[in-house]
Amino acid sequence: MATRQLMLPGDIVKKSNELARAAWAVESVLEPRIVALTAARVRITDKDFQTYEIPTTEILPSGNGEDYVKLKQACRRLLTSAIDIPDKEGNGWTLYSVFSMCRHDPKRMVVQTRFDPGMKSHYLELAGRFTEYNLFEFLMLPTTYSQRLFEVLKSWDDQPERIEPMGALFKMLGVPLSMQRYPDFRRKILQPAHAYITEKTSLRYQWEPAKLQKGRGYDAIRFVFTEARQATVAKKKRAKAEEDQSAKNNRLMRMATNCAMEHHAARRQCTPKDGDDMCALCKRLVTIPKK
Repeated sequence: MATRQLMLPGDIVKKSNELARAAWAVESVLEPRIVALTAARVRITDKDFQTYEIPTTEILPSGNGEDYVKLKQACRRLLTSAIDIPDKEGNGWTLYSVFSMCRHDPKRMVVQTRFDPGMKSHYLELAGRFTEYNLFEFLMLPTTYSQRLFEVLKSWDDQPERIEPMGALFKMLGVPLSMQRYPDFRRKILQPAHAYITEKTSLRYQWEPAKLQKGRGYDAIRFVFTEARQATVAKKKRAKAEEDQSAKNNRLMRMATNCAMEHHAARRQCTPKDGDDMCALCKRLVTIPKK
């Protein structure tokens, strides 16, 4: 049977940083793909999770019987497997099922999904920093490790670099014990994922092994976001600095205006001291008429 072209909506996936970095061991690219397609359909106006419909042509590369068997297996895992999110103190944790319902309608050629209600704070009640990325780019990633690493790295996109312990990365990416020696982790996961992410997406980064504890082997990975990413961070910092300076100027003008009015009412000149910006401005604002 001829391969169908994926119908890719140009949408954005948004989720909490905690969810993007959660421990989640997946077995096929279909699981993260279905979750991303569902998340892209969540709207900021939604008060609660809806039942979202996804055309099967957006999930499956072809329409043969084997693909539909894999689709059912992926949906079953999304209902039964757990996402592990540690609490902020690092001692406790919360386990979530991804979906509370998943249904395939072969006549209409759609999959209906609904997030577990416990996930509400991670998709509907986002506050402060959160992870967002282009759905089209994510759907192009061909391996589970490139999918998961892409999400994890996007959750750090406000930082010029990040050093993460390997143990934490193993949990986030669902790395089995057999691949947790650094040479295996590098060759089988980090190198291929980097190649796919830089080829299929706009995210640019470099990575290198690092040591958090002296006298031991490599126990962390240092991710360095390249010039384009650093330029974005610098732009955000400049905008914040300009906003802060504008607020400072407005505050200074209000104070100087009040000062000028007081001096004018008292019919006396303002005599600013060196470095007294407010009174220097006040002196320019008011002119005391000569008698």
